[in-house]
Order: sequence, then structure tokens, then C-alpha cells
Amino acid sequence: MNKFNILLILIVFIGACSDSYKQHYEDFESFNKTNLRNKSWFPKIIDVTAYNIKSISNFEKLADFGTFSYSNAKYYDLIFKDNKISINFSEFGKNVNKHPRQIPAWFIDVKKADANNFETIKIDRFYITRNKQEKQVYFVLTN
Repeated sequence: MNKFNILLILIVFIGACSDSYKQHYEDFESFNKTNLRNKSWFPKIIDVTAYNIKSISNFEKLADFGTFSYSNAKYYDLIFKDNKISINFSEFGKNVNKHPRQIPAWFIDVKKADANNFETIKIDRFYITRNKQEKQVYFVLTN
């Protein structure tokens, strides 16, 4: 075996042993068809109007970053107005920054984001924020 083949096998092996798991669904229908284990990496607030649903989970660090867009603003207005689960955007940012190397390029940059444009809640172990104008939700799950 030449050095190139050995290197290629090594790269494939390292990639196969990656501890990150990526999920992407174009719409709620395709998301809803996944098994419960895959859905457990998403908060239970995703409704039928959600689309471009994605997450990346790192098992070793127990960090999950995700996002989705939505069209049913009234549904999310009700959830995010609940004062029992409302938190400051800084809490969301603190949990995002626990794993700075795991943050995907498509995730919100909490250092540059204007906190006034976001509503933030905590449900179970998920820290969730949304930009009402863009109808975009971001979430992080971490220990």
C-alpha cells in the first residue's frame, strides 16, 4: 500500500469516528418523520410551519446547536410571552459560549447580536431565542 492510500484510509477513519451529528430537514413534514431519538436534539416547540430545521450535536461535549425558521408568528408569540420560562439573552449567550469551538458557522453570533431584537426562554435543558423580525429561532442544549 502506498502512502497516499494509507493517508486516505486514515482520513476516512477519523471522519467516521467524528463525535458530531448533523441533522437538516427542509420542512416540518420531513422532520416529523424522524425517530424520537433524533428529535430529542430539538426543543418540543417546533410546529408545522417550521422549515430549514437543523442542528449539530457534539456527543463528547454534550453540546447541541440548532435553528429553524417559521411562518406562524402567533404560535411562537404565545410561547415566548410566558414569563415563567422567560430569561435574559445574556443567559443564552453564556450557554452558547460554553463550547466556542463547537458553534457552527450558521449559528447566531451572540457577541454581535442586538439583545433587544430577541426574546429568550428556557424549556427543559434548552436555551432558546428568537428574532421576531426574521422569524428565526436558535437553540442550544448544554450541560
